[in-house]
Amino acid sequence: MPSFESLNELEKHHVLQILDKYNWNISVSAKALKIDRVTLYNKIKKYNLKQSN
Repeated sequence: MPSFESLNELEKHHVLQILDKYNWNISVSAKALKIDRVTLYNKIKKYNLKQSN
């Protein structure tokens, strides 16, 4: 299991895992994370997350 220095790193990793799991479907990913879609968009922007091809 990877080691994270901060909660932000842990959150970034978890959000990216969920997004990848649901093929970047924002609605489904937000529901899985139990957060609003707008909140998920804000986290994507905050952590500068990009979809890998």
